[in-house]
Amino acid sequence: MNYRFPHHHGGGWMGGWGGWGFGLVALGALVLLVLIVVLMALIYRRQSSHQSVAAAGASPMRWAPPPPEAGREPGPDAARILGERYARGEIDDEEYQRRLNMLRGPGPQ
Repeated sequence: MNYRFPHHHGGGWMGGWGGWGFGLVALGALVLLVLIVVLMALIYRRQSSHQSVAAAGASPMRWAPPPPEAGREPGPDAARILGERYARGEIDDEEYQRRLNMLRGPGPQ
């Protein structure tokens, strides 16, 4: 006698999937575990970056440029940028001279 049960689909374990059913469940669990670890790492990085920005005195909800180095004076880069702006016509002669004198600082007294 060959009895067929209505709830039995395709025979074998895992509804006819054989060993693939267990392999797919294991793969799904591994992918879920990796996603959880990546999500936790992203949250940790975001929290630590917000704390460092907040410690610098800026709002943690928006980006702030790094603080200027202590004792750093404007150097040739600032004068070069000012010269480029003058060459492009963004500033006139008077503005260029005024800003250049500010960059050079007060002369010997």
